[in-house]
Parts: sequence; structure tokens; C-alpha cells
Amino acid sequence: MPLNAAKPLEQSPPAGFLPDFRRFEALFPLLLLTELAALVLSLSAEPTNFWIDLGGRSLFMQWIALGSAILLTLLHRPLARLPDHWSGPLAFLLVQAVALLTNWLVYLGLPAMGWFFVLVPADQIPTVLARNMTVSGIIAAVLLRHMTIHARWRSQIKAEAEARLDALQARMRPHFLFNSLNTIASLLRSRPDQAEELVLDLADLFRTSLRRDQRWTTLADETALARRYLNIEQQRLGDRLRVEWRLDALPEDALLPPLSLQPLVENAVYHGIEPLPQGGCLEIAGTRRGRRGALLCLTVSNPIGPDKQRRDGSHQALDNLRARWSACFPREGSLELEQSGGVFHASLAFPYLSRADDE
Repeated sequence: MPLNAAKPLEQSPPAGFLPDFRRFEALFPLLLLTELAALVLSLSAEPTNFWIDLGGRSLFMQWIALGSAILLTLLHRPLARLPDHWSGPLAFLLVQAVALLTNWLVYLGLPAMGWFFVLVPADQIPTVLARNMTVSGIIAAVLLRHMTIHARWRSQIKAEAEARLDALQARMRPHFLFNSLNTIASLLRSRPDQAEELVLDLADLFRTSLRRDQRWTTLADETALARRYLNIEQQRLGDRLRVEWRLDALPEDALLPPLSLQPLVENAVYHGIEPLPQGGCLEIAGTRRGRRGALLCLTVSNPIGPDKQRRDGSHQALDNLRARWSACFPREGSLELEQSGGVFHASLAFPYLSRADDE
């Protein structure tokens, strides 16, 4: 499989400001807020039988909430393609249409068929309908406005994460470039074939780091890129750098942001292996967690010496990677750093997504 062959997830339709109501974390807050609104309205009405009034009002409002969620989910893609100043009012009108249909069914449609009975005099039904539609409109406007603000906030966070990705892709540690060129120059006469191989590895590294049109890659391509980097460092450090790969437990088609593994490997070599006179073993391992192994974990481990043998750093690469990870995998993704027994562990956890899931 060639490098950078993964299909970018950005090719999928835009998400818009509406959440995916098929997810529990989006549907549950909607139902909870609807129930709270029903409770407030029942308390303010001071009915003769509070619990009966609350039950009927809750059932009525939950019908509107669930009907609106179903309709907005069915029309999610068309609404997402529209500008916010069109999709927002249109979503509001759709919610009001569901509320109007529910009111008609409860007060007129079902009672006329003998399936439902409402203790509301016929002359008061227009007033009750107007009141219910007003309440529905206020609640819908508030919720849709909240969704719009939340979506803009998420877009801002994503834009900042992508800007950090661009900054990370635009930089390559100067010492690595100079050391690589010196290593290649030393091999030109004695081992020209190996020098040519290192030039190709270095070219692939810079080609990937300078790309701007790719936001996702496969685990197979990411590990291939890390192997090219380690091949260059292996020629420079020799026996001081030993590498163990234990990734058989992970699927090669898993999607993750580009330049996710390579910065961790570079960090381990630069801050862990290289300062040690005797070098050390760099271990790259993969495990599966969660239900049915849906959560993948990628761990880079390296030995560390005493404080005087460690290099100080700004942790910019790790901060950038953590920001990108939280933007790409807001619910299940994490970057965990741990130091124990003279070994430093950097673990990336992310859900298993493949190109088939994207399509």
C-alpha cells in the first residue's frame, strides 16, 4: 500500500450546526431539557393534580422533541449544505411544523376518531394551540441558538487544531536534518546504495510533513513513515538504537491523523535514547481495549537516564498532538504520558475507524 493512500474524512458531507441525534450524548440532553421544561411549566400552572398534569405535559412535549429529532436527523445532510442563515430558520420551521402536527393530533385529529380524549372545551382550543405553539417556538429558538453557538465553538477549536497541525507539519527539527545529511554524506563513497536509500527515506519524511491536503492516514502508512525515520536514525546511532515492533494486535487499515506516531518516535529518540551513552531499546506496541476491541492503543516506550542526561524541551510536539487528538477524537481519543521504572511511556488511544466506516 503506498504512503498517504487513505481517503480523507473531510470528503464526507459537512456536519452543519445540528448534532447527530442518533447518538445518545446528543439525544439524551434534548429529552432531559424537554422534561425540565415540562416540569417548570407544570409548576408555574399550579394544577389541581400536579402529577397527572406533569405526566400529560411531559408525554406531549416528548412527542414534539422526538418527532423533531427524527425529522432533523432525516434532513440532516440537506440542512448541513445550506448556510447558517438559511438552515437555522428552516430547522426552526420544521420543529414548529412537528409541534403544530402534534397539537392537531392531540386536540383535534385523534379525538375526532375516538382514539383520544382531551378535557379542553372546543372554544378554548384555539387559545391552547396558540399558547402551545408560542412555548414551543421559544424553546426551539433557545435550543437551536445554543446548538449554533456550540457548533461555532467546535469549529473554532478544530480550526485551531488544524493550524497547529500546519505548524507541526511545517517544522522539522534542524538537528535531525543536519544529522541526516551528515550521515548520508559519510556513506556516499563507502556505501552509495545505502546512502541512496536514506535520501529516499528523508524525501518521504519531508514530503509527508509538508502536505496540507491530508488530514487522515492509515496505521500501515503511519508505521511505514516511522520506520523510514528510524532507518535514518539507525544509521547514525548504530547499535545504540534498538527497536522492537509489537503491532500485530492492531488493524493496519485503522485511520488516524498523519504525523501521529512519528513525533512520538522522534521524541523518544531525541530525549530518551540519544542522550544515553549506552543507548537503549525503543518499543512500539499496540493493544486493543474496550468492547469488542473497538478502542486501539498505540504506545511508544523508551528508557530515560538521570536528570543530567535528559534534554529539556518545549513539549510543543506533544501539545500539538494532544490538541489534534482531542479535535479528531473528542469522546474516546486520549494522549497519556507516564514515567515508571526508568521508562517513559507515551500512549495514544483512539477508536477503530476504517475507510469502510467513512464511506
